[in-house]
Amino acid sequence: MPTLISFLFSLTIASTVFAADYRANNCEVFVDKVAAWSGSHGYRGLTLKIKTLNDRLDGAIKMVAFHSMVHSSPKVLDFCAKHPAANGNSNGCPNVGKWISRPAHPHFGSDYFKIDLELKHDYNFEHVYEGVIFVETVKGTRYWLKTGHGGNFFVDENMRSDLIRLGSGGYYRQGKDMSTADNFEYLNPSRCR
Repeated sequence: MPTLISFLFSLTIASTVFAADYRANNCEVFVDKVAAWSGSHGYRGLTLKIKTLNDRLDGAIKMVAFHSMVHSSPKVLDFCAKHPAANGNSNGCPNVGKWISRPAHPHFGSDYFKIDLELKHDYNFEHVYEGVIFVETVKGTRYWLKTGHGGNFFVDENMRSDLIRLGSGGYYRQGKDMSTADNFEYLNPSRCR
């Protein structure tokens, strides 16, 4: 006869979802295109267009995101001290030095997503993002995209400048797309298509 403890233990095991984390070595998720953009009031940023190969995932997609943090510096900390969040406008300061998942949004179907990353404007400090891109399935499995050396990506003004030199660029989130498989392999180390 089962005891109450063994019954509760079996209930706990049955209701537990066993999630796994994998490195995206088989193009499960990759940055297909990237674009640099700028706008009025000094707005500058990048748009990452992220592709998933859904037949290589263990289930339907729950989320695609850039899990990252904004680096702090004495200049950034000083800016945040002088510009506290008010009226729902956080100016990015509450996220400095904290790892958060910035969701990508569907863009043309169930296997293509985009995320806009603001790097700077006249009313904010320059953002330097460090992070990894991932796709999470409804089963809780996450496929993590890292650099070719297995580290985190750095997305910053230097990357934007490199993209502009290569021919990307445009006005306010309408920058010319640059194929990462052909022209910017840092974001697509396996040259996935």
